[in-house]
Amino acid sequence: MGSKRNLKIIGIIPARGGSKSIKNKNLIKLKNKNLIEDIFYKAKKSKIFSKIICSSESSKILNFCKRKKIPYIRRPKKFSKDSSNVIEAVRHVIEIEKKKFKNDYTFISLLQPTSPFLTSEDIQRSCNLIRKKKNLNCVQTIHQTPHNYHFLNTRIIKKNYLEFRFENERKKKFNKQKKDNIYNFGNFIVARVEKVLKEKNLFLKPCGFIEINKIKSFDLDNFEDIYLAKRLK
Repeated sequence: MGSKRNLKIIGIIPARGGSKSIKNKNLIKLKNKNLIEDIFYKAKKSKIFSKIICSSESSKILNFCKRKKIPYIRRPKKFSKDSSNVIEAVRHVIEIEKKKFKNDYTFISLLQPTSPFLTSEDIQRSCNLIRKKKNLNCVQTIHQTPHNYHFLNTRIIKKNYLEFRFENERKKKFNKQKKDNIYNFGNFIVARVEKVLKEKNLFLKPCGFIEINKIKSFDLDNFEDIYLAKRLK
């Protein structure tokens, strides 16, 4: 595979303008930086990436990137629908990079603007792990799910009555000590480009992981999240 220096990583900031939950969500400002600007500078500070580029169909977002000198590419609207898979945007960026700039990358990382508490160190650790472990096709950040949110504790409403979703399984593992630890996605992933394009999937096997805390895994998705993020930032 060559030395780490030759294992080029491209960081893609996926930033659709058409968010249904919050208009122009990716341009929300926390403290002194907009979300896109914040993740860009964290990625840049990590000194991991050969290139960092924002992919968006929104002229407002692209103009913002231009003003802030953040490299960008206009995403076709057909890859920017609510039903679109982010893989389509990834493929579009990789193809443009190869065709226009003759750039080949070993790894691709998604840099989510809506993860305002992810750190440069988390990015470094994840990318260094996949560079080091040749058997891995992806690395994700994860955080342990609190006991109250364990899937065996989830309820459903059935015929207007509340009941446990997994009643039988829960009877066997009713207390915390008997339940297996489960983990949620920490909103950062890095994967091998070749495998991503072939399988049309980022969540590949075998997959390594870097465990981070719940705050770092924060995903801003609604107005309550904005309120919390502003209090925590």
